[in-house]
Amino acid sequence: MKLLLNVLSYTWLLAALVLWLWHGLRFHRLRKYLNQKEAIPLEPDLPPISLIICFHNEASNLKHLLSEWCEQDYSDFEVIMVDDHSTDNGAALVQEAQKSYPFLKLVNASEGSASGKKAALQRGIIAAQNDALAFCDADCAPASKHWLKEIGLRLKKNDVVLGYGPLQGEGFTAWLSDYETVNTALRYWSYASMGKAYMGVGRNLAYRKSSMQAVQALNKHQDLLSGDDDLTLREMADGLKVICMSPERSFTYSPAPLNLKQWWRQKGRHYSTAWRYERGVRFSLGLEGFLQLLFALLLPFAFWQLDIRLVLLVFIGRWFISAYPRKSQRDLIQHKRQAWLWPFFEMFWAVATTLLHLRNLIWGAPSKW
Repeated sequence: MKLLLNVLSYTWLLAALVLWLWHGLRFHRLRKYLNQKEAIPLEPDLPPISLIICFHNEASNLKHLLSEWCEQDYSDFEVIMVDDHSTDNGAALVQEAQKSYPFLKLVNASEGSASGKKAALQRGIIAAQNDALAFCDADCAPASKHWLKEIGLRLKKNDVVLGYGPLQGEGFTAWLSDYETVNTALRYWSYASMGKAYMGVGRNLAYRKSSMQAVQALNKHQDLLSGDDDLTLREMADGLKVICMSPERSFTYSPAPLNLKQWWRQKGRHYSTAWRYERGVRFSLGLEGFLQLLFALLLPFAFWQLDIRLVLLVFIGRWFISAYPRKSQRDLIQHKRQAWLWPFFEMFWAVATTLLHLRNLIWGAPSKW
C-alpha cells in the first residue's frame, strides 16, 4: 500500500513538472504573437474582403450587430448574411438594413436546401465576390471598427488568419469559459506556430478562397454538428501560411453559456470533433489533457504521502509559472480578478472534459443543438 501511495504521489510530481515545461515552451513560441502592438497604417493597400455571417433565428442580435459589421473602417468589403432557415424576422431586418448599406447582401435558404451551419457557409462562400473571406457568428460583436483591417493586414501575406473570440458573462460558468477560451486559443495558436494548425474559431476566422477548397472541405464530416471551423481548417490548412491574430482590437465578443448545463451541452458538441483530428495532434492534446487530469486527481495522494511544504511549493510554483496568466496574456482575459482561480478551473475542466469525451465515445456525438 505504501509503495502504491509513493508511486501515485511521485506521479503527481512528474505530471506537474512536465506540464510546467510544456506550457513554458508554448508561451515562449507565442511571445511574438501576444506582444503584437503595432499601429494600423492609415491607408494600407489591403485586399477586398467578403465577411460571411450565417444566422438562424437571430433577430434579437441582428438588430444591434448589423451596424457593427457594416460600419467597419475598411475601404473595400461586402457583408454576406446567410439565412439558415430562420422562422423569425431576421431576414426582414437584413433587407431593411440594405437601404443604408448597399454592400450588405442576403442569401436566403431556398426551399428544400440543406440546413445547418456548414450548408449555410457553403452558400455564403459561393456567393462571395472576393478572394479574401472573413467569418463571424451572428451573436458576435467586433471589438473595434479596425477588426477587418487587422484581418486584411494579415491576409496580404498569409493564407489563414486565426483570431480570438472571448466570451462575456458573469458567474462561475463565465469564469470557467474565460479560462477555457484563453487556454484553447493559446493551444491552437501554439500548434499553428509550429506549422500544425488544427483549429480556429468560426467567430473570428479568415482565409483566402483561392488557397483552399473550402466548399469541398465543408462537405466532409457532415455527420457532426460541429467542425465547421476546426475539422474544416484541418482539411484545408496543409502547406498554407497560417498566422495568429491577438491584438485586443481584433477580438470578437460573444456571450458565455448561462449555466453549467448549457456549458456541458455546448462542450459536448465541440469535443465531438476531437476524435477526427490528425493522429499526432490528437495524441499531443490527449497527453496534455491526461497530465492535467493526473495533476487534479492525484493531488490528495501527494498531500497524504509527501511533505506538505513540498506539495504547496510545487502547486504554487506551477500556478505562477505555467497556470497563472502572464502579462502578455492579460488582454485575452475578461475576468482578470478571477484569474487566481485558474488552477482550480483547470482541475474542474480536466475532469469534466474527460467525462464528456467518454460520454461521446460511449453514446456518440450529440445530434441536436
